Amino acid sequence: MEDGVASVTDLAQRARSLGMRALALTDHNTLAGVIPFSRACNEAGVRPIIGCELDVAAFDAKVATYSHYRMVVLCQTELGYRNLVWLVARAHANVTARQSRPLLRFDDLKNHAAGLLVLTGGMNTELYHLLEAGRLDETESHVAELVRIFERANVVFEVQDFAQPRQKEINRQIFDLAEFLSMRIVATNDVHYLRPEDGVCFDFLKGERPPTFWDFSAARSPESTRHLATSDEMRRRFHSMAKACFATNEIAELCGFQLNFHKRRFPVQDFVRGFDADSFLWDLTFREARSRYTQLSNEMKDRLNLEFETIKAEGLSNNIMLLWNVAQYCRQNGIHMGVGRGNMISSLVAYILGITQINPMDYKLRFLGFDEDESDKPGERARSRCLTVEISKKHTKELMEFLRQAIGPDSVSAVGKYAPMSRTSLAKDICNWFNCSTTILDKMVDHPRDGYGRLPELEKYFPPKRGDGVALPHPGLISFMLSRLLPRPRVLDVMSNHIALSGENLNNLVPRQEACDEMVTQFDAAALDALNIPRLLIEPHPLLNIIDSATVWVHKEDNPNFDPDKINLDDSPTYDLLSEGRTNGIGPFHSISLKSLLRMHHPRNFMGLMKLKSMDRTAAADHEPDVRDHVPDCLLTYRCAFIKAHFSRSFMAALLTHTHDEDWKRFTLVLREAKQMNLQILPPDINRSQYEFSHEHKAIRTGLKVINGLGLKTYAEIERVRKSGDFNDLVELVRRTDGRLVNSSVLGNLVKAGALDCFGFYRSQMLAMIAEGLKVGREDGSQTNLFDLSADKDFLNGIDPPNIPEMSPPDMMRNEIAATGYCISEDQLHLYSDLMRRCRALPPTGLTPRMVDSEVHIAGFLDHVETESFLTMEDREQVLLDLEGHVVSMPRKAANLYAKALVANAPVLVGGTVKRRKDEIYLKGVTAFTLRMVQQMSEEVLKMELNLEGEDIRTLLFIRRLVKLHRGGATGVTIINEPSGWLARMLAQSIRKTPVFFSPPVYYALKKILSEERIALEAGENADPDLLHALSPSRFPRTSENITAAIKIIDPAAVVDVY
Repeated sequence: MEDGVASVTDLAQRARSLGMRALALTDHNTLAGVIPFSRACNEAGVRPIIGCELDVAAFDAKVATYSHYRMVVLCQTELGYRNLVWLVARAHANVTARQSRPLLRFDDLKNHAAGLLVLTGGMNTELYHLLEAGRLDETESHVAELVRIFERANVVFEVQDFAQPRQKEINRQIFDLAEFLSMRIVATNDVHYLRPEDGVCFDFLKGERPPTFWDFSAARSPESTRHLATSDEMRRRFHSMAKACFATNEIAELCGFQLNFHKRRFPVQDFVRGFDADSFLWDLTFREARSRYTQLSNEMKDRLNLEFETIKAEGLSNNIMLLWNVAQYCRQNGIHMGVGRGNMISSLVAYILGITQINPMDYKLRFLGFDEDESDKPGERARSRCLTVEISKKHTKELMEFLRQAIGPDSVSAVGKYAPMSRTSLAKDICNWFNCSTTILDKMVDHPRDGYGRLPELEKYFPPKRGDGVALPHPGLISFMLSRLLPRPRVLDVMSNHIALSGENLNNLVPRQEACDEMVTQFDAAALDALNIPRLLIEPHPLLNIIDSATVWVHKEDNPNFDPDKINLDDSPTYDLLSEGRTNGIGPFHSISLKSLLRMHHPRNFMGLMKLKSMDRTAAADHEPDVRDHVPDCLLTYRCAFIKAHFSRSFMAALLTHTHDEDWKRFTLVLREAKQMNLQILPPDINRSQYEFSHEHKAIRTGLKVINGLGLKTYAEIERVRKSGDFNDLVELVRRTDGRLVNSSVLGNLVKAGALDCFGFYRSQMLAMIAEGLKVGREDGSQTNLFDLSADKDFLNGIDPPNIPEMSPPDMMRNEIAATGYCISEDQLHLYSDLMRRCRALPPTGLTPRMVDSEVHIAGFLDHVETESFLTMEDREQVLLDLEGHVVSMPRKAANLYAKALVANAPVLVGGTVKRRKDEIYLKGVTAFTLRMVQQMSEEVLKMELNLEGEDIRTLLFIRRLVKLHRGGATGVTIINEPSGWLARMLAQSIRKTPVFFSPPVYYALKKILSEERIALEAGENADPDLLHALSPSRFPRTSENITAAIKIIDPAAVVDVY
């Protein structure tokens, strides 16, 4: 993983093709590859030997030292494997601030050498360096210590030949030493790649000097390279030490340990005498069933018998008992669990035990077993299962700690993962190594593996007429290197919320090391599954996050006995809310299509809700829709809707917190919806706000988490300090808090967001006071305590605020956006209220049935865009937009044209025709601009020139009416070729004297009066041609020449193609 080039699969296949019977893997300070290596060898018919190359401090080091050597150890027995696991874990545990790499000391080896065979004498071993330095006395002591630790029969001398200075001489000394001591000696090649030509990849990984010329003959020479050498090549290298070559077979026979891939390792419960897992689960299930039902029907008894047959046959009793214990813990500690997923919800046993909350008998669900993958053999499924528990995010660590205590810390561990290095990143690293531009990558030609999975030969990457070699860097060589180095794992990371659970001590099965401040397994999920070490996925569910947070507020403010798991499924207010499509932020029903279906069909019962969910074919495009997918989603959706209908303040506070964390664009929509529900949203306050959105009297207080740069650590500091009393002014805030957390940037954002308005100063004044406040507050902060502050009020008020006026409302809103990302004091649309009035734009709520077939412009926020929807199955060229809960259907070509506006987190102006589908009013949109773009157009279009050649007086009347409707702007109107007659001249003169407010509604209204070729626009020198191109792509194309021809640009040089 550090400097190995070949994959374990390629190594095993190559070893088989060379007739080798065994192959050893000795990665550097890790066992991460042993599982895929063992499986690859078994598939190839080659016996795997498990080993590791460890970094070990010098033998005579009495304290920690940076001087270290390599030591290769191989497993002979199961005890040897356990000891090797311990040694690898210990090496990583020895990492400190001073010692940055894994390292062992000889004392670590003494009690953990049994069952291991050690090789000494390789180039990086201490023995080789002692001989090279001529330190013979220390050589004798070193070998003696190895014999004392590992025993004489388990110490093997090793010789290698890489044509290094004095290497042959030292190899002869090692050989003679082995002969003198009558000990084994073996020849190795320290394999890092498959073939000699792959050595350039090894040089790259080691950071060696890059070659400047690629000699094909030299590259293929097997001399002095670390490739998987043939037996003939090894005999030629060590022709004078034939004994060392023949010893490989003997060593392979000694190292016969094989990992057990069939043993079950699930944690076993402790039961009272007379019970095993099967009998205890049977007894428990019927006890719980009798407490839940007065009498069990024959159908239920038959179902339970059927399920128990499967449980017993697959050995699942301990699995189910573990999930039952988790469910018990969650119920006792007020943790809301998910209702169940997949095949598990088809189990009556799981429902009776409280593992799921869905009675399969109610929904006529056929029992499908307990695993998602039905294609595998049942026994295999039982051994490699990953169990899943859904809870809210804030309880994941608590549940992990419960499992550690319940099962034992040595049997529970976080799971590691290795993200693959991207091709682009690796290619750039290779270019940096060659010190060349990445433009060379454009000339690369890739060659896939052949039908047998073999790598392409070197010659395929170079032109036929290449001579004896090529100058480097060359795109062919880079492509060749990428083919050898990919896929390549990166550093060890934590697999979020996955826990390995074992009935055996994990310290005997898999090394663990620290990653991201947590101890994780070196084996990834696939390796743990292969070794039958079960995993538990504690999966945070978005809706459970919302339900859990909302329930906390319901308990505090409304009903302390409320339990969302026990609400009835026939609540009318809940179905009223669903029928209005008010499911913003409720994931399973947040889509435009499903909200539209809710408004059209008005479900009045739970089965009706499930029926609508089953109509959404796009959600299950990759598999056949199944009721098992719909019941959990519908049940959680119903619970969210119930809380929203009955405890709207609690629900919206929770939803605002959740969407702010997960989906920023959706957050602004939820915030607007909360205001439309007449919920008062209080601004952030340094003395009142919690970190998240919270209740305050009958309102929702904005949390301090909305402040840019104010994270949990900063909030914890503020909360710690304000327990002693509220902050009274800026200097006190500075003096009482840690300056590393509450710095000038955070203070500025607190002021801009209005969180310090309670101090009684203008925001403009406080922004001007920050620098002086920091200087005064930090100078004496360390010498001042709370009693000093209360006694020295004069000092706290020692900074006189500057005599400056408060900033204007638009500036205040812009500062709020800069500090939090949205407007706090006002709706962001208020910034454009005058613009909307001039455009005669309606809010989305202004759409009524009376407007059907009318052309309108709507201003609001777009939630999201659906490019695929079952509502548009008949017309694939349509996309759907969610405009604050109202559906907009738009042609795909138009959506591509206005993509900039559709993805912007800003208010937009959408134009189109009002249509009706059953009871739902929607807009058939044709244009979309952000209001900022509209404002730019009004400022940049200086003049409209209208050619009325061939038109009559009626055209002038229509134009005059349009001009009067949109008068008051800065865009002049010029008329050429006007109709003859005094009335026409009078109307034309009136039009010329009336400047208009130019906007898309004006332009599109003109297009209905005149053909587009008769309308010319004159723009300013800094005008963005992209804006006019969006108005009409055919009239104002993107190319500079055409834009200049269609628009009278004052300065043609200013035309820029922003695309």
